[in-house]
Amino acid sequence: MKNRNRILRGIQRGDEKILREIYQDYYPMVQAYVTKNNGTEQDAGDLFHDSLIVVFQKSRQKDFNISCRFSTYLYAVCRNLWLKKLRNRKKMPLEENMPFPDNMEGIDHEGIYSEPEAQKRRIFSRCFARLSEACQKILTMSMEGSSVDQITTLMGHSTKQHTLNRKYRCKEALKKMVQNDPEYPELYT
Repeated sequence: MKNRNRILRGIQRGDEKILREIYQDYYPMVQAYVTKNNGTEQDAGDLFHDSLIVVFQKSRQKDFNISCRFSTYLYAVCRNLWLKKLRNRKKMPLEENMPFPDNMEGIDHEGIYSEPEAQKRRIFSRCFARLSEACQKILTMSMEGSSVDQITTLMGHSTKQHTLNRKYRCKEALKKMVQNDPEYPELYT
């Protein structure tokens, strides 16, 4: 928490030392995410810069507070901005293992997928949104190809086993919600 507050104060002041630390510590994570998801190194640099501007603007708001690690917050901002940019470019990959954006309600599933596939994605999106924020982050990072070590570090877990246990419980909770969804029997029976 102390580190997070130090970073946020440094961003608010425009402290060059803090900004260099942020680039050194967090840019590789963002660059890897963007290049794995239809982006270039130039896109990653632009996105990282835009994300820092968003963090700067948010941090200046009177009631601004983050309850997670700074790296998790920054990653979420970068991810949301990148997904928005992909949607605007209409280059969003439609692979089955592609993580879903945080707000799937705004996407026209019927225009992209067959009705049964669109219905499955609606069920998944609805259930995924009901998971805890921590579960959403763990499963999203996992779907994006992050290693257990990376997830452990980003989530602040004490051990890899703890991360594996949390991931398992999150997947099981999601699976149970999907199976209990009222639309589920229509598709799978």
